[in-house]
Amino acid sequence: MAKLLFPLGIVALVTMILSTVSNLLPNVDDVNVVQSVEDTVSEDDNKFDWKEVLVAIPAYFKPPEEVKATEISKPVPEPEPKRMPTEASFVAVVNLDTDQEAVGVFLVPGNTQPKALRVGEGWLNPWTIKELKADYVIWINAENNSEIAQALF
Repeated sequence: MAKLLFPLGIVALVTMILSTVSNLLPNVDDVNVVQSVEDTVSEDDNKFDWKEVLVAIPAYFKPPEEVKATEISKPVPEPEPKRMPTEASFVAVVNLDTDQEAVGVFLVPGNTQPKALRVGEGWLNPWTIKELKADYVIWINAENNSEIAQALF
């Protein structure tokens, strides 16, 4: 018998909570039901022309005659990526027997043969070699005097 009292107590408690909550809800007669859009829009809003307001804002509306045909039909070209002399792989430094000047050996993109360059030479304009050391090279831009260091390999 005690086993039945516990579930009955829970059912009674839930019934009391539901009846309390249902008394807090408004009656169906007190709720306004919207039948159409006209019921929600006031008469002042219907008289106001929103299209006129939006057309008056230049950031929102641009008259069709101001749009040029070239703007519509002409695609915007993507800028060509800026090339750098470090795109070539710096693979070796060689001292020639005929003179004591070192030569840097580079694998230039698009070429199958390595290219040997001395100080003052370059493979990509306006970049030239400023310094050539045993494990790095310094490139200088002739236009703006900027420098880039490139390590061996």
